[in-house]
Amino acid sequence: FFGIFNWSQYPSCKLCINKYVGIANILNSIVTIYSEGKIYRQRYERGVSQGPVEVVGKTDTDLIANETNVLGESIRVVRNRETSMGDLCADSMVWGAREFLSATNYKDLHVVAMTNGGGVRANIEAGEITIGDVYNVLPFGNTLSIKVATPDVIYKALEFSIAELSLDENNEVSGLVGSYPQISGMRFEMDLTKEPYEEGVCDGGRVVAVYLVAQDGTETLLSRSDKITPIAFASNNFLIAGGDGYTMLADLKHIAEANVLDEVLADYISLLTEEAGGCFSYKMDGNRSVEINWKNNYRFI
Repeated sequence: FFGIFNWSQYPSCKLCINKYVGIANILNSIVTIYSEGKIYRQRYERGVSQGPVEVVGKTDTDLIANETNVLGESIRVVRNRETSMGDLCADSMVWGAREFLSATNYKDLHVVAMTNGGGVRANIEAGEITIGDVYNVLPFGNTLSIKVATPDVIYKALEFSIAELSLDENNEVSGLVGSYPQISGMRFEMDLTKEPYEEGVCDGGRVVAVYLVAQDGTETLLSRSDKITPIAFASNNFLIAGGDGYTMLADLKHIAEANVLDEVLADYISLLTEEAGGCFSYKMDGNRSVEINWKNNYRFI
């Protein structure tokens, strides 16, 4: 392995690497290099013998991150609203985090996931899904990273993620921002007429409610002032380390570093396919991020 790793973020990882650095037969080895805010990645792709054509699942649903307008232009709708591809990615992160934490002291924590819409790059069309399809969706080599967050921090992270959006004269969400949150295990309501988040100046007032959503659908309203209740917060390792302006996440307690996100998604797709008997359907919730003034809130993508 070569490169520079931010050991201060993951002290336990350093011990593990030092102990096992001599093992050379690990196909899924990853080197993450932090340099001037950029992450570079080397990785052995899963299924070397089959490569990107290896089929990992099948769906009868078009999974959407981008839409095409009447001019034939691709619009990155994942950057300003909930999308089916964004939901699936976030769901896979919650699943992966639960699996990883199940044998730890954190197994009873509620798990939420948030990833930035700008990192969800491609659609997956209905049909067979290959490793290459999944990699096109999540091509950056980020890993699934888990920290302990409290409700006040989650509010701040969501406020930051929507700070650059606005409403146009028709009360429709305007703007495409890479920070837009694609989430799972929670949902939130926002009012883009309120004051936006500005670090060091204003905590924002746009996120009017955040609800934890249990596996049975039960919802629990979180308090913006709650600095005590522990929640397992899963995201990509770059964002959760404070990258792209998410400074409120940088100093949270780090509890786990799991697999590469595209492999987590591939494994989750395989699980859904198997549970559905060979081909799964996926329906977007449509209420994970709701702008209370926007007339198109419940359009299913």
